[in-house]
Amino acid sequence: MRCGIIGWLSLIFVVSVAPTVDAQQARGGNSRIGDELKGTRWQAETVDGVAVADPAHMTVEFAASGDQVRGQAGCNEFVGPFAWRGDKVTMGILRQTLTQCPPEQAVAQKTLIDMLHAAYQGDVEGNVLTFVSRQGGRITFVPLQR
Repeated sequence: MRCGIIGWLSLIFVVSVAPTVDAQQARGGNSRIGDELKGTRWQAETVDGVAVADPAHMTVEFAASGDQVRGQAGCNEFVGPFAWRGDKVTMGILRQTLTQCPPEQAVAQKTLIDMLHAAYQGDVEGNVLTFVSRQGGRITFVPLQR
């Protein structure tokens, strides 16, 4: 009986102090990054705080369905699956075209693809999309200008 009462009291305490989803959203939390990204197009602005040399060749586009990503990395294009839960993101294997790039574009391609694969958390604040990896790597994007 004593164990049962303690268990019920613990449950009541947890339920009474646990914030609700509405309370979390009211704090401004970005609860569904994938919904915000559906049908949007972005160009890279910075990688770990360093400006991207050629943003027009470092782009990402999220399908209106919300489950696919595509874009340009250096002189090649890529496409692959995209998933999210809350502010957490995952990009699956990104299939790429195989054009031989000049060395600087090849480096840009590898950097973008590596950063997208490593992305763990996403946030849109104003007109800036930021992906952060578990290791602290950060890549920012701005809306694609065409």
